[in-house]
Amino acid sequence: VTVASNPYTLTGLTGTTNYDYYVKAICAAGDSSFWTGPFTFNTLISCPKPTNLSASNTTASSSDLSWTAGGTEIAWDIQYGASGFIPGNGTTLTVASNPYTLTGLTGTTTYDYYVKAICAAGDSSFWTGPFSFTTFISCPQPSALNASNTTASSSDLSWTAGGTEIAWDIQYGASGFIPGNGTTVTVASNSYTLNGLSALSSYDVFVKGICAAGDSSFWTGPISFITSCAPGSLQTISRCDSYLWNGNTYDSTGIYIDSLIAANGCDSVVTLNLTINNSLVIQDVEISCDSVFIWNGNPLYSSGLYLDTLQAVNSCDSVVKLSLTLNYTPSSLTSQIICEGDSIKFGSGNYSIAGLYPDTLQSGIGCDSISTLDLTVTDITVSIDTSQLNLVANISGGTGPFNYFWSNGTTSNSITPISNGLYSLFINDANGCVSNTATYNFIFNTTGVISNIKDILNIYPNPNNGQFIIANSEPINEIFITDLQGKSVYTNKNLNVNSLDIKLHNLEKGMYLVNILTNNGMNIKTVVIH
Repeated sequence: VTVASNPYTLTGLTGTTNYDYYVKAICAAGDSSFWTGPFTFNTLISCPKPTNLSASNTTASSSDLSWTAGGTEIAWDIQYGASGFIPGNGTTLTVASNPYTLTGLTGTTTYDYYVKAICAAGDSSFWTGPFSFTTFISCPQPSALNASNTTASSSDLSWTAGGTEIAWDIQYGASGFIPGNGTTVTVASNSYTLNGLSALSSYDVFVKGICAAGDSSFWTGPISFITSCAPGSLQTISRCDSYLWNGNTYDSTGIYIDSLIAANGCDSVVTLNLTINNSLVIQDVEISCDSVFIWNGNPLYSSGLYLDTLQAVNSCDSVVKLSLTLNYTPSSLTSQIICEGDSIKFGSGNYSIAGLYPDTLQSGIGCDSISTLDLTVTDITVSIDTSQLNLVANISGGTGPFNYFWSNGTTSNSITPISNGLYSLFINDANGCVSNTATYNFIFNTTGVISNIKDILNIYPNPNNGQFIIANSEPINEIFITDLQGKSVYTNKNLNVNSLDIKLHNLEKGMYLVNILTNNGMNIKTVVIH
């Protein structure tokens, strides 16, 4: 450019550009100097870029973007995308406001955005950025997931709501299961009891919130818990005289425990609350001078033995025996048979030992007489004869016919064992007298011969005044003595002796049951204290 002034203003230059220029002098036509230069300068930025990019009020699907304008721009280009995108590959919007609300975003996502100013058509700034922000969750996860009150088949679940959920999905299964493969339950409160679980099993549980249709949180979890073993059971049984339970015969009231072995290690404990009610035989001896005797509303016209049954609410009916003597002479002899351990009322006394007992009987109708009681005491002893292939009852004392009570329910005088185990037997005779209980531990062997390991139990003296000796052929492990109602009056454990001196002077008169336990099983015998 040839100019006639100094300085000179160059126009039509491009902003933000480096320029070089040279100058030479023209002194006359055809006379000029050499070029001087270069001289360098930069044109200024014609459209400055924005600064101070920021994002605020960010939600799950939107964010307010703002920046500081660089100069006199009339609009801005915004380019955004997932964090780390390369400029030019993002989504570009041209906006005329600052700030600008960017919508249509995805929750829980980090974004980058750039901004450039538009100062005029074809005149825009450089890009400014990136600036990063993260959208929130629109449905937050539940927290504080907890399992409590866990039993063999259930567990109480609870959690803290993440926000505005209207329901929750629970997914559970065996520990280590992959979410999506478990069992899912939808519930409307943030506590729920899982039922129908397996005992002694480990479970995992996940929970997610449901804020609206199609809008749910991520899964929270897992939380793990282990169910317990199934509880034991309680059986309450009331029986008369004895009860057979799990192969054992019990003839006294008490609490008995047995364990049922389970394959999964959860053995079940079964408790038996047993009440034994004993049948009673009531002896009554009456002597009358009249020709008729009224007994329980019925007239009796001759001397003799009469029986009546008193029904009891516990199903153990009592038998009343009346020995009636109708006297027509000043003296009489009355013969009576009672069972060992029983007593009989005769006149003004009670008798339990065999012998002759005289008594003066006064009558309001004037037929006083001397009456003598000839008392016989029946002591029935039963043992089990194992010399044959069968188990046979061996009876000493008593009056036939006899009733047999084997522990397997057989009522004949012998049984043929079909399996190993403890067999017991007691009998009663025609007078209702009850024997001791004999036991035998039956074991099959290759020769077919029965092995007799029954103990020989002796109690002497019997009857006694409360002091007596218990002797057994095998060492005694444990002794316990009860009355006929099953109440324990004496217990001694961990003995390992063959005999023991017992002193029970403080007991009431009557019959008691002596129970001994050895390695061969249990043996029971009665003792009478007078």
